Amino acid sequence: MSDDLGTAGSAETRPPQAPSGAVHQINPKYLFLVASITVLVALAATVVYVFFEQEREPVTYVVVVVLLFFALSTASSLLFANATALKGTVMGVTISIVGPAALWFAGMLFFFYMLPPEKLFPPEQSLDLESIDDVLQIAADLERRHGWASYDDWKTEQKTVRELFDDEESHTLSSLLAIMFETKDLSKVIEPRVTTVFVYFEQGVIKLQRIHGSREGAKAHIRFQSTPTKEGATAKSALFIGDQRFGQLVLEKSITDLTARGRRGIEEISSDPVDCFILTIYDDPVSEDYLVVNMRRFSNAAAGTVDLAAASLDPSFPIADSSLWYMKPALSSLRHPPPLVFLDARDKETDIERINQQLQPWLAVLDSNFRAGRIRDETARQLLDKVMAKFSTAVPEEESLSIVDIPRLLDRTRVRAYQLPRAEYATLMLLRRG
Repeated sequence: MSDDLGTAGSAETRPPQAPSGAVHQINPKYLFLVASITVLVALAATVVYVFFEQEREPVTYVVVVVLLFFALSTASSLLFANATALKGTVMGVTISIVGPAALWFAGMLFFFYMLPPEKLFPPEQSLDLESIDDVLQIAADLERRHGWASYDDWKTEQKTVRELFDDEESHTLSSLLAIMFETKDLSKVIEPRVTTVFVYFEQGVIKLQRIHGSREGAKAHIRFQSTPTKEGATAKSALFIGDQRFGQLVLEKSITDLTARGRRGIEEISSDPVDCFILTIYDDPVSEDYLVVNMRRFSNAAAGTVDLAAASLDPSFPIADSSLWYMKPALSSLRHPPPLVFLDARDKETDIERINQQLQPWLAVLDSNFRAGRIRDETARQLLDKVMAKFSTAVPEEESLSIVDIPRLLDRTRVRAYQLPRAEYATLMLLRRG
């Protein structure tokens, strides 16, 4: 009996149980959290679409706006009392929208009214091409849109030189066209690195040029003849062909444009990778000059890396100004005589030391072979003699000057140096001395 009394007493003192099916009130802070997350996700999707989506399409635009207003209306209804209502009659049918859906629908209608998709995504206009002039005009507009200027416009805009495009324009233009359109169906070098330095003296100019890269076919064809700036002037060039042996650059062969006349200054190179050096002496003293590195000469893809520099060892005529341009054939070659277009290659200046590092291996090879008498081509050896004589005359205070000292001499001058890691077609440098 004591057990019954104990059981009854415990039942009377037990706390009341909550009836099954009771509704718990949701904490308002959770509603705020859900609303915040919804808004943030919608805004993030909008930001990604606006700033990071490369190809925007009308359908994506509409979907993003619809989802954005759905999220905003849902969030606002969770946070605030929503009494929005839309009522109307369409074709005799009464339509009524209330609550969050009304806010969502009204916001979308207003947004699409102010900024319809047709305004952001205008339909592409069909091209009505009735003549070749229409095609040429489209090509000219496309080039102009990408910053390319026709020859006439470019000549007016550039401020570096004057004489080259006034009294000497016919010869200058003829040379530029010949350089730009020299094309031969020969295997060349794949994306070569072309490092070129022009050094100006009181009488004449010297060009130092290194070309290296992988050959395209069984043999790479390198054209090493050069064209002087002044009409009637001459240029003499030598080509030195190297090879890699046990990680060291060695001289394999030397040839000049005098001993290779039958091949029009084009030499075949079988070593891979290709590594060669062109040495040229121009006898024309110039106060204004144009320097061209045409990638089509060395690469059928017309692409590679260009290092280009100019220095003056004539203290009376230092380099006063220079500018760098891309040059290529015009798409609308029949519309803009002459058929050349130009693009400013600004902000490409570099340190001459980087260019000297590219030339240094070849200068060391030439110096050692020249001193040891291992340069077999007599005209190439004579050309090297003339080069060193010019440097020695320009810097008389230097005793026992050698070829490897050339970079050190360039560091003393006011050098203009440029580097184009992804050069295409031709690179044109204009300079004025004085």
